[in-house]
Amino acid sequence: MKWLVVGILAVAAFVNYRAMFEYTMVMFSSPIEDMSHGWVVPFFSVYVVWRQRDQWKAVAGGVSWMGVFFTAFALVLAFFGARGGQSRMEQLSFILMVWSVPYALWGRGVARLMAFPAAFLLFTIPVSSFLDVFTIHLRMFSTTLATALLNGVGIAVERSGTALFSRVPGAEFNVDVADPCSGIRSMFAMMALTAAFAYFFLRSPWKRWLLLAFSVPVAIVGNMVRIISICLVAVWFGQDTALGYYHDYSGYPIFLVGVLMVFALSEWLSRVGAKPRGSDAAVSAADAPPPSPPASRRYTGAVSAVLLAMVLSVFAVNRFVPPPEYAPADFLAHTLPANVGEFTGDRPLFCHNDQCLLSFLEREVAAGKKTSDGRPVCPNCGHPLALISLGEFNDLPRDTEIVKRTYRSTD
Repeated sequence: MKWLVVGILAVAAFVNYRAMFEYTMVMFSSPIEDMSHGWVVPFFSVYVVWRQRDQWKAVAGGVSWMGVFFTAFALVLAFFGARGGQSRMEQLSFILMVWSVPYALWGRGVARLMAFPAAFLLFTIPVSSFLDVFTIHLRMFSTTLATALLNGVGIAVERSGTALFSRVPGAEFNVDVADPCSGIRSMFAMMALTAAFAYFFLRSPWKRWLLLAFSVPVAIVGNMVRIISICLVAVWFGQDTALGYYHDYSGYPIFLVGVLMVFALSEWLSRVGAKPRGSDAAVSAADAPPPSPPASRRYTGAVSAVLLAMVLSVFAVNRFVPPPEYAPADFLAHTLPANVGEFTGDRPLFCHNDQCLLSFLEREVAAGKKTSDGRPVCPNCGHPLALISLGEFNDLPRDTEIVKRTYRSTD
């Protein structure tokens, strides 16, 4: 009966979460996220479960109403995620169900075994564009340190926000550390690899957590080293070389060095206070959860019926009830005032040439060159200027309306 319930719920979940699965796979390859490691994460989780199959048999017990409670919470996330178009919330609900359904059907021992493979699926959630409030500070931190180090070794570099540039004759360059280069991607890839490595090769929980925490500064430092190396290549071989082939492939050797550093720390930790693991890399018997009480059939039918009723009901609502209608945004202003008190406003214009990316006020380029359709062009590179930045143009739907003005006073 339990495996029949699992089969029905698996089919229902595939139908309900199909749009979320498609969104996640698109994000794996999207330049905004570039989560190429995400393709491996689900297969690794499945491998861990398969490797624990004998321990499953040893600890599997009776049904658990606590597991039903956590499944209900997962369904709340699934409902609001689907109704609000929040794919990340749906991902959390799916991951929680991967853990809570076995908990409900086989008890606490299986829940403990399922904790790691389910939690490991968190590395499939796209975070680069979601944690922009964090990534901007990460970019500022990396560029500030890179500027200090480059100037410390005698290379004159200036910083403007997250952009590094040099005006030294013969060594001019302009490098902007954009969102994809903040280091957040390599950080999560490094954390995923470290979590898998620590789980198999370290026995003590505190050692596993310490190794996982160590992966964060390693990734940040590695990204900073990459930024510095790009600037050095720009000084020695020119900006085109630095932002071309070298930019695209320089991350791999630096990431490999970070991985070797993590492995070295793991080797050291394995010798601290405990004997190293034997040839069996799986969870040892000492790490296995205690056996569950003998399985009881008393509530199996009830728990199975409740699980099916809850899950299928919520999934049916998500599937067949029309989505909510959004109120029109008639209250939004479509223009901004030219003057606010003593402040005078002007529209900013942005260059979409990814080797330039400068911005100007409209009055600064009003008397300059224009395209055949009357659009002003960038005084620096001659590329047409636009009312929105390149990042906004790439990330947002084409019908997005953005109104901007820059206000300045005489002082």
